[in-house]
Amino acid sequence: MDINIISSIVSVIGVILTIYFGFKALRLEREKKNLSWPQLQLIADATCFKLKRDDFVPDLIIAPGLRGAILAELIVNKFNRNILAITGISFMEFTHKPMPIIKGYMAFQIAKGWNIYIPSAINEFKNGKVLIVDDFCLTGEFFQLLRTYLVGLGFNSDNIKVFCSVITKVTKVAGRSPDYYNVVTDDDNFYFPWGKAHTG
Repeated sequence: MDINIISSIVSVIGVILTIYFGFKALRLEREKKNLSWPQLQLIADATCFKLKRDDFVPDLIIAPGLRGAILAELIVNKFNRNILAITGISFMEFTHKPMPIIKGYMAFQIAKGWNIYIPSAINEFKNGKVLIVDDFCLTGEFFQLLRTYLVGLGFNSDNIKVFCSVITKVTKVAGRSPDYYNVVTDDDNFYFPWGKAHTG
């Protein structure tokens, strides 16, 4: 066999191995950027342990949207007491119209056009401990604004804590990390069982 044929075979094998290991590396990278249901259950367990350790058993859990409500339910199930979990309505407004009024809800608007509606019933818990729960935190700005909004309604700032299962490095660098979190990722290219992270 001449050297050119051997060189060609080695080159082809090298290309095939490069492609194979490239796909394997992508798969491993993708696995680091998602959470499964069992992992979320473990995160909820760990968060409840931390809440109990810190003597912060919430009287009220506020989930700004449905994604946080899933985690709120996992947390509520870990306590041997009744905890009210309230889910807000959140959506992106592209038309820049005034927020519509929804009876029984308080409207709250944050940067980037996100509209949040929180049930007015939260006002019954101004003297209680409040845990804000969401799945993903891109910058931490939203949670700071929501905490400020609640304090403006008469809630005690010391009785408000935030839990987010996944935060970005930007959140940490900006000094806006939630009180409780479990995973730090580079960006919003992160996946939950219910889909890609939203970046409100």
